[in-house]
Order: sequence, then structure tokens, then C-alpha cells
Amino acid sequence: MKMRVVVAPRPRLTPAQRKLRNERRFRPIAAELGWLAYEWNRLHEAFAELFADFMSKGDDNHKPIGFAVWYSIPSDRTQRDMLRATIEAVHLRDSPKPRIYDEITFGF
Repeated sequence: MKMRVVVAPRPRLTPAQRKLRNERRFRPIAAELGWLAYEWNRLHEAFAELFADFMSKGDDNHKPIGFAVWYSIPSDRTQRDMLRATIEAVHLRDSPKPRIYDEITFGF
């Protein structure tokens, strides 16, 4: 004689219960995505500072010009390309290039 295994049916959830269950499951992912976005923005703010420093050549009075140029570009990728080009132009004649040069230009 074969034994039958009886599996209890899953309880049916109301739409509100399903929504609550899904929100609980998604909460850790949403928190991580929030931190990722926050860190990405911090990184790009650091790039903006670096760009403004290069553009002002150490003169704090000219830093607002660098920031104005940086924030006039809506694309993160284009801003990074612009930073890379600026670093290359500033260090064009340097031989050997400063270590920070490689860390910045090859880091993104």
C-alpha cells in the first residue's frame, strides 16, 4: 500500500496582506539602493570638487567657475570625461605622472 502525503494548501492572502509581505521583503533592498545612490552622489560631489580645484589652479576665487562648468553638464558620464580631460591637460607635461593621476583617470 502506497502512503499519500497530504500537503496543506497555502493560505490565501488578501491584497493588503500580499502588499505588506512584499514591502517587508523589499525593505532591505530599498535601503541598500538608497545607500548606493547616496554614495554615488558623494562620489560625484568629490569629482566636482576635484574638477573645480583643477580649473581654479589653486585660486579659491575661481572655484565657482569650475563648479558652474561642472553643473552645466547634466550627464554623469560626460562630467567624468570632462574631469579626465582636464586632468590630462593639467598634467600633460608632467613626466612621470603623479600617482594620483592614474588612480583618478583609470578609476572610472
